[in-house]
Amino acid sequence: MVSPVAHIHAVAGDGHSASVRRSPVEKLCRVIAAICLFGMMALTFVSVISRYFFDWPVPGDSELQSFMLGFIIFASIPLVTRAQRHIAVRAFAALLTGRALFAQRAFVLLGTAAGLGFMGYFIFLQAELLWEENIKSNYLNIPEAPFIYVFTCLMAIGVYVALERLYFLGRHGISGDEEGDKHMAAELTSTE
Repeated sequence: MVSPVAHIHAVAGDGHSASVRRSPVEKLCRVIAAICLFGMMALTFVSVISRYFFDWPVPGDSELQSFMLGFIIFASIPLVTRAQRHIAVRAFAALLTGRALFAQRAFVLLGTAAGLGFMGYFIFLQAELLWEENIKSNYLNIPEAPFIYVFTCLMAIGVYVALERLYFLGRHGISGDEEGDKHMAAELTSTE
């Protein structure tokens, strides 16, 4: 049984990727990040043109850009977690073999889930405070709490993805990092 989490790429017989399987949540996060990135580029372009050529700045452009930047960052967290492409020092991991490598990967995934959960909790508390105090943006007068609640949900998705990776690491000995999984599988079979 091929798990959608354990194998992002279905590998063809010649070793090349035959297809890419993405969950609906991953597709949604990609769409959110792409739309917001394009929106930031378009807003910056329009703002610069309107400010310098027509002497008319776009009202609230910095507020809109800050909200879109938040969506880009928080929508990317589950994507980076799923692809196992966090900033990492691989020099230490390259020295590990067999069970030590397995333990290191499990520790990293558990630490990722705990860290994202911890940050998500405090982001949720911030959203609650913004909601209770009815805090709105300075210029456009937009309530800030709904945006922060969405960021909290995206962090929760990141926690879920990290725990899902940890589950598949424990169950199948793989975590979705193809290069690392091949190395670990080779080391585990050579030590057994």
